[in-house]
Amino acid sequence: AGQVERKVDYEVTAKERPWRHERFLACISSNHTVAQNIIRKTARLASYYNSKWYVLYVQTPKESADKISLAAQRHLINNFKNATELGAEVVRVKETNIDGFRCDMAHLVPLDFWRQAREALDPVKPLFWLAETEDIRYLEVFDCCYAWQWMHETEAFFRSNSDLRKLKEVLIRYRRDFPENTTQLFFTSNHDENSWNGTEYEKYGAGAKVLAVFSALWNGLPLVYSGQEIPNTRRLAFFDKDRIEWTDTPALHAFYQLLLNLRRQHPALVTGTAALPAWIPNNAEEYVLSFMRRNEGRELVVLLNLSPNQLFIQLEDGYVHGTYTHLFTNEQVNCIPGQSFSIKAWDAIVLVK
Repeated sequence: AGQVERKVDYEVTAKERPWRHERFLACISSNHTVAQNIIRKTARLASYYNSKWYVLYVQTPKESADKISLAAQRHLINNFKNATELGAEVVRVKETNIDGFRCDMAHLVPLDFWRQAREALDPVKPLFWLAETEDIRYLEVFDCCYAWQWMHETEAFFRSNSDLRKLKEVLIRYRRDFPENTTQLFFTSNHDENSWNGTEYEKYGAGAKVLAVFSALWNGLPLVYSGQEIPNTRRLAFFDKDRIEWTDTPALHAFYQLLLNLRRQHPALVTGTAALPAWIPNNAEEYVLSFMRRNEGRELVVLLNLSPNQLFIQLEDGYVHGTYTHLFTNEQVNCIPGQSFSIKAWDAIVLVK
């Protein structure tokens, strides 16, 4: 904060002040002197940029009302009052029901910091910890991480610099090498990718939707970025306010609603080891990903055509049999040995039982 403050005081002239509205977050503890200094400096920055700012306080077990000293409690209350008078919104984890944290570039912070943070916060409230990293050393601390390897490999695939075998290898590495209690966050777009590297339609073209189906139905968590259900086909400004051009009837609203409702309701889509995906061999392995998931007597069969051609797919006998419901058409499908499935270019078939 001190370095930023000095930059503001000495390097930025009045005419160079940006008109965009930044937001500032001051994270404080019950250490009175340090908290007071952080609040004061953040207030100055927020005033300079004419920005909203927040003070975050996380109460640890030793700071509960029956354990914290009266002097420390008095100082803490005074700091909250001071921050409010200076224009801040005070946020307390235990009182505001925060669900978790997204930790930006987590691997650039010493691992011991994250260990200590979890040790301090877990007894207060179970939180969800998402790391913007795939550094395996750090994943002992986090519940979820961005699936960057998958994103880069799929992008290479759509530039004809990779193949389905390499895509499968990424997924195999996730299962083999990553901690069992850490899951991946799959995505076709996010705030960084959209602004700096292109929209999902620039990167994946007509294959964007079929990859969205994968993100929702593979073992992990799907990320739906702002505006994907419109769909948003333009890059959004990263630093400046850039309004998303919403329509009254977003074209992909029903598509995402169907996938996400299925995730919430179907036991075979539970994240973790209870319903791990199993590959189903097919007659077009270089173009089609086919897998199934089972749990609690229910199952799901997914066929993804990652090619620009309509294909007729046969699955190896012994995997799929009985009556299913086609997710996107709601039609009944009776599967028998040797049955073929016609699947359009860049399309998905999802069979639900």
